[in-house]
Amino acid sequence: MIKILNFFKRPEVKYILILFLVTRIILSIIGFSSRMMLESFKVNVHNFDYHPSKVLSIWGVWDSGYYLGIAEHGYSATLGQLAMTSNQANYAFFPLYPLTIKVLNILVNNYYLAGLIISNLCLLAAAWWLYKLIKLDYSKDVAKNSVKYLFLFPVAFILSGVFSESLFLLLLILAFYFARKEKWLAVGLSGLLLTLTRPLGILVLLPIAWEYFVSLQYKIKKINYQVLYLLFWPAGLIIFLFYIKYLSGNFLNYFKTQSFGWGHIFSNPLTVIAHGLTNQDIFQFLPLIISLALMLILILKLKILRPAYILLAALLFIFPLTTGDTSLNSLLRYTLPIFPIFIALATLFDNKKWEELLIIGLALLQGFLMVFWTIGLHLIV
Repeated sequence: MIKILNFFKRPEVKYILILFLVTRIILSIIGFSSRMMLESFKVNVHNFDYHPSKVLSIWGVWDSGYYLGIAEHGYSATLGQLAMTSNQANYAFFPLYPLTIKVLNILVNNYYLAGLIISNLCLLAAAWWLYKLIKLDYSKDVAKNSVKYLFLFPVAFILSGVFSESLFLLLLILAFYFARKEKWLAVGLSGLLLTLTRPLGILVLLPIAWEYFVSLQYKIKKINYQVLYLLFWPAGLIIFLFYIKYLSGNFLNYFKTQSFGWGHIFSNPLTVIAHGLTNQDIFQFLPLIISLALMLILILKLKILRPAYILLAALLFIFPLTTGDTSLNSLLRYTLPIFPIFIALATLFDNKKWEELLIIGLALLQGFLMVFWTIGLHLIV
């Protein structure tokens, strides 16, 4: 008990809790006000009401319904028939997050509240482990500022919603932290859970493998049995694909529902970017511009980033673009787990006035995007 109390007395822990409370309160006010004020104008394209409390209900939109449905009823081979869900299947969503909701529901007796609790606990844990990870290479100030920019990221509100993003971010940071500490069994288990959370987790194996070879000083002769722990990484993906085959009769049905249900088709990333910049669709143009600006900031700071972090950023940013134009609506959400961006933002300015302008700008941008997310417009999906 004393250790727990001492932990919460740490300045960095207090800092994280203050950031969490202040940002969540402000975002809740923005989201609640947006729904209440704009509802009468019929601006809401979709009505998402997963909880009778409007203050809590704002944190459940879009994919929240799928996660809650899986937690309550399990997976189904049935495809959606409504216009909004045509040819969509709930096995497009990986199982770890809804499984944690199902387990916690035993205690709280409300699937939606369980999802909110899990997401926010994962956000807090991710902030703490992000601080610890970054402190391995940088000063305490850079580590604290990186955590600050995690909370100021343009779509950081998603990390408090009934979405798998905060769980994915936590497991991603843990995988890198354990890799830096050369705890390869923990790395493998983190990777197993990561790929059971979102399929993009398999891409993270490449920068993690890079860190493994860094730990060997790039000497192949030093490879030992611990490299086998990295085989846990694809296991999560393989397990779930086998389950999809059992459920629907075909491994490929996961890819079919992504294509026919969500319009994800293999595309040239450069073509997708060019189309997003020229097709006059504001719901694709704005997320793309913001994402490109953030990646540009990261590029400006390449010299101070670990090679594995650069590889991670490239993979997590480019791969979603290979799935076609529909990825642009969700591009900021896909960019959210790229934690090296937080480091780049934390070290961008030495001048306090410029940093204050950056903080204000990001805060205003997040508040603006929160409005669109809350009322169900397609700007942030």
